[in-house]
Amino acid sequence: MCEHLKADTSESFYLFFVQLGENFMKSMRIFILCSVSLALVFTHVGRAWAQAPATTKIVFISSRDGNTEIYTMNPDGSKQVNLSRNAAEEWDPIWSPNGEQILFVSNRDGPYDLYVMDADGRGVRKVFKSGENRTHPTWSPDGKKIAYVQGEEPNQAIYIATKDGRSARKLTDGFMPSWSPDGHEIVFVSDGVQHARLSIFDLRTHTPETLLKNRMPWVIYPTWSPGTKSPFLKSMGRSIKVFFSGQKRNSTP
Repeated sequence: MCEHLKADTSESFYLFFVQLGENFMKSMRIFILCSVSLALVFTHVGRAWAQAPATTKIVFISSRDGNTEIYTMNPDGSKQVNLSRNAAEEWDPIWSPNGEQILFVSNRDGPYDLYVMDADGRGVRKVFKSGENRTHPTWSPDGKKIAYVQGEEPNQAIYIATKDGRSARKLTDGFMPSWSPDGHEIVFVSDGVQHARLSIFDLRTHTPETLLKNRMPWVIYPTWSPGTKSPFLKSMGRSIKVFFSGQKRNSTP
């Protein structure tokens, strides 16, 4: 799914999420949905990408050279640039709200952890001083904080911290967090991917809530729809399914 499109947070918004089938690694494609038209822009790419808030640039991962690396491209698939150029594995790139930085996951220094770089690939730096297994990052709408997953299955938990890795604290058990456009809630997957539930953590009341009580297999990357009519979808083969939760969340306090 694509995140951090410009949104008018005075309006209400919805949630999208993805359910994977068994053969999702065999074919990977990016699709862009604009009104009612659907266009394939590139194939053989990885599972994560996001559109820059201030430009039309898209960041994504590709394993075309044998290891997953971070690229940017135009919406039509042109001008693809390898930003990471590293022998390690890079995952989950996501633009900062102002489009000036990219937060991502890498194992270049050992365990998977969070790194940030400038939009042109320069200035790579580690977010946290201590090495831990941290994945699935997401920015707060104001760009001051990040949420992420710490630990390995089945002991994964969602944490939040400042963008420079300070004041980290645990929110709840779960993974694949996505911050709401108004900054009040975080949607996430709970109870494991194969028997997942979609849940919400309210940052004002500090309480989790199960959004969809029925378990669903292979639910990944829940994403808030912004106040625009051009969401991005992704396909990982014929067995991919994209769902609309049908539950409207009020974006006002």
